[in-house]
Amino acid sequence: MSERLPLVVDVVRYAETGRRLTGELPLSGMTRLLPLLHNASGAVWLDLQFGKDDLKVANVRGEIRAQLRLQCQRCLQPFDYPVQVKCALGVVTSEAEADKLPGDYEPLLVTSQNMPLAAIVEDELLLALPVAPMHKEGECPAPVQSADAQTSKPSPFAVLGQLKAARIKAK
Repeated sequence: MSERLPLVVDVVRYAETGRRLTGELPLSGMTRLLPLLHNASGAVWLDLQFGKDDLKVANVRGEIRAQLRLQCQRCLQPFDYPVQVKCALGVVTSEAEADKLPGDYEPLLVTSQNMPLAAIVEDELLLALPVAPMHKEGECPAPVQSADAQTSKPSPFAVLGQLKAARIKAK
């Protein structure tokens, strides 16, 4: 069931009531992600279940999917990068609490009662991005140099080596 998503969420209250959010958020509202995108068109689909586990740890579990338009660092052309993230976030209010989270949770630091929903989603997308986005092998229009082509070039410092050898012989 898709619903209109709230702009801000009370993560602790949502966890206590077992709230579920399903729907789409526009990419254009994610200001930290925008500089990394080729364009901000499109939306992020999310399905997040807030709750508490057997150990009474408030958590957010779910899935986030998006088709991000990135710039290939090899050819500088745009390409679509599909992202599908399964998240398990433990709600904490301090770094000390984060250290005590069970191993299957990543910390979600909540510093105020209301937290922007886009910030939670944006964090997960930022973590899913590659350091240097590139087309898949064989799909990039830029020519790829093989290792053989790189090793066959003479070193620009070979001339210096020859000069040094000639100088040693001269002595």
